[in-house]
Amino acid sequence: MRIVLLFSFLIACSITGLCQAKKLSVIGSSTAAGTGATGYDSSYVGRVEAYYDNLGIPTTVTNLALGGSNCYRGLPSSYFITPPPPPFVMLAFPDVDRNVTKALSFNPDVVIVGYPSNLYNTVDFTIPRILDVHQKIYDSVIAAGKVCFITTTQPRQDAGVFDTPESRQKLKDIRDAMMLQFGNYAIDFWTGIALPDNTINPMYSAGDNIHLNNAGHRELFRRVRNKDIFGIGLVNRATSNGNWENPAIWENGEIPTLADSVVILGGRTVTLNSNAEVRKLSVIQPATFTVSSSRLLKIGN
Repeated sequence: MRIVLLFSFLIACSITGLCQAKKLSVIGSSTAAGTGATGYDSSYVGRVEAYYDNLGIPTTVTNLALGGSNCYRGLPSSYFITPPPPPFVMLAFPDVDRNVTKALSFNPDVVIVGYPSNLYNTVDFTIPRILDVHQKIYDSVIAAGKVCFITTTQPRQDAGVFDTPESRQKLKDIRDAMMLQFGNYAIDFWTGIALPDNTINPMYSAGDNIHLNNAGHRELFRRVRNKDIFGIGLVNRATSNGNWENPAIWENGEIPTLADSVVILGGRTVTLNSNAEVRKLSVIQPATFTVSSSRLLKIGN
């Protein structure tokens, strides 16, 4: 009986820690705005918001992304003091209604930056310049005491813009440079989305040779989720009934580990038949979670 009471206490503490409200600001262009998806709920940003809400983590998302924007539009408002590079004088100023300064005004926990391709085919948008602009945005978020993630370039092959092997290779090279420069704070929106010739994988294409469909947005969402942007650990939800040791019952398709915050959704029945260790555990009523005799689930360190 004492073990049962202790176990219940640990679950309650885990739920309390998991349910703190979060804020997310997003800046970027059309993909971040949801273009290609059939609606906001199907876009990757909409899926991120719904995902955390469904976990019992109230999440406020401020999405400032706008189709057609380039990375200069996301620069902090203070960039006005620096002359922009020609010939894109009008395009290289920050958009004060949608830039990182505006995003930070909402006091977010995390800022996601997504400028995957606009004007990157031009000679003035060199790879060092693109990286420098992203670094300025990133640094302004860090200086504010917040967390920043940079999404990489995406493949596209639209006529007259990225219709040559050289232009598409440049997008790939920018992706590689972003991954190197931002490390764990870069989110790979290229690998698997692109084919070996750097065009969009047809299974993810919205049909315009630029944007991604619902399946593509779902894949982008999965990559954001796996980055654990709010630092709560990787969340793995039991979406079906069965034994804990069965990967098929888990949303991520993997048995939970110490890195996972585990959620057993309401109405599900899960049985633990072997010893296991997780970061956190939430049991959403009326779910049933049973630990077999002599088995142990360790929660936290």
